[in-house]
Amino acid sequence: MRAAIFRPESGIAVETVPEPVLKPGEALIEIDACGVCGSDKQVLSGEPAPLGTMVPVILGHEIAGRIIALGDPVDGPPADFHVGDEVLVFPFISCGTCRYCEQGRENLCTQQVLVGYQRPGGYAERTVVPTKVLLPKPKNTSPPAAALLVDAFATPFHALSEHGGIRETDHVIVIGTGGTGLAGLMLAQAMGARAVGAITRRSGASDAAVTAGAKAVWIQSDERRVAREIRRWSEGGADVVLDTVGSGASVEFGLNIVRPGGRLCVIGMGAGSASLPIAKTVRRAVTLTTSFGSTMDDVRHLIALTESGRLHPERLIGAILPLERIAEAFLPNALTGRVVITPGQGQV
Repeated sequence: MRAAIFRPESGIAVETVPEPVLKPGEALIEIDACGVCGSDKQVLSGEPAPLGTMVPVILGHEIAGRIIALGDPVDGPPADFHVGDEVLVFPFISCGTCRYCEQGRENLCTQQVLVGYQRPGGYAERTVVPTKVLLPKPKNTSPPAAALLVDAFATPFHALSEHGGIRETDHVIVIGTGGTGLAGLMLAQAMGARAVGAITRRSGASDAAVTAGAKAVWIQSDERRVAREIRRWSEGGADVVLDTVGSGASVEFGLNIVRPGGRLCVIGMGAGSASLPIAKTVRRAVTLTTSFGSTMDDVRHLIALTESGRLHPERLIGAILPLERIAEAFLPNALTGRVVITPGQGQV
């Protein structure tokens, strides 16, 4: 089969590789679509891959496809899936037995295995995954759009819903307009926020932010001016700030624009550090949280949101490319929105 192989010394290239071997408890998936996550772009740019990453490796962890074979069941009755079913693959394979898994917080599993890093991923025509990480593809949703639910949307959804959700009176600000930031804008709107705004450093991202649901977009240049405008727009500061950048500067700016009693949630993982004005933050009773990854229940909620018509994941797609053109997905600042690869298919 054909697959895109990443090697640190040479980058990513499409090659012919052996077919994956199906084991008990697994499903063989014909991959219809795989989203290109920012974490893959970081790895290709030279940043460290997650601990335990296979090298060379087939990257890609936002997978939608069809079951073409099922291995023998293990540890109980057969999975509730059949050959021919259209499915999504939840990319975080948890152990199911650690304290976090028992609490339903498998995103923090101490034995977690990541599809596309510690086992082969979705930049290939086929892959095998445990049946326990399969989810039904939402009805009336294309594979490229559905694939984005498992991470691009699930990560900000987990952050927004974990600590109180979104209220209909909330003004929500999203810092960053990459794929995760744009997904956060769509989610805040779908979850019922009164108004949603975006902050970006890229002037060319404004149109994409508006398409994603932003009622106002600020180019972050003069931070004091932008902060004043945001406080005016939000009637005293944002109720919720979602920071998808995660730099020292973005965290500090987020604290500056959140209202007293509001919350700042950081999901971006920059390499720097932030200076926190402790007394000012405490006096304003600001809730500062971080959030990592998501759970299968998060994706189930997203499937329901999509099937209800409240969430439109297709609006996040910036381009759809065949596997043979995957290198284009990693060009710097080439595209706005999420690039989706369609292995085995022509360009859509």
